[in-house]
Amino acid sequence: MDLGKLGNCLAGRVYAIRKDQKLSQDDFGRAIGVSRSAICNYENGTRPVSEQSILAICREFNVNELWMRNGVGEPYKTKGQDAITRLISELKCSNFEGEFLKSYFQMDRTEREQFVQAMYRLIAPFAKNLSGRNPFAEYYDLTLDNELIHAKAQADKAAEHNRALQAIQEKRIDKLEKDNEELQTRLEAIEKEEAKTIKSVIVSKHH
Repeated sequence: MDLGKLGNCLAGRVYAIRKDQKLSQDDFGRAIGVSRSAICNYENGTRPVSEQSILAICREFNVNELWMRNGVGEPYKTKGQDAITRLISELKCSNFEGEFLKSYFQMDRTEREQFVQAMYRLIAPFAKNLSGRNPFAEYYDLTLDNELIHAKAQADKAAEHNRALQAIQEKRIDKLEKDNEELQTRLEAIEKEEAKTIKSVIVSKHH
């Protein structure tokens, strides 16, 4: 789609829909209930696109709201998206829930499966206590639970190994500091002995 001079921003997407519908600014504005000058200002980016206009564009031209607002997904709704919109309305979803569902179903099947697996791994430790209320309950798999237990054991083992390494490093540092102190003491003793020797030589020469 031609997004105009402003590119993939809200103003550019308004322009793209109008051009794709082959409408003048007058006709497009009339369809969504605003003036030609309002459409001109929207497309030039000199005036923010109102919430009412966004909703009207989506309604009148079957535009995907997620695309209209954020440039995500396809410009036009599919039958599945209409079903999702009806579901959101029927269940009285919050704005967050609605946007979440729309975003989720913008993913392809593989992406959704990967997303569900990631969510499952987050909720798995609590899954047994959420039976009946947990959306993953029917798919609860002890092998994944075992994987989590194994992963935790590996993490604990790594942490213990790191603590052991840190203890060894601290001992080495302590030994180096002690050795350095002993060396410093020896050097000071040598310097004192040298000073005494030099003093003795000087005194003997004067006598």
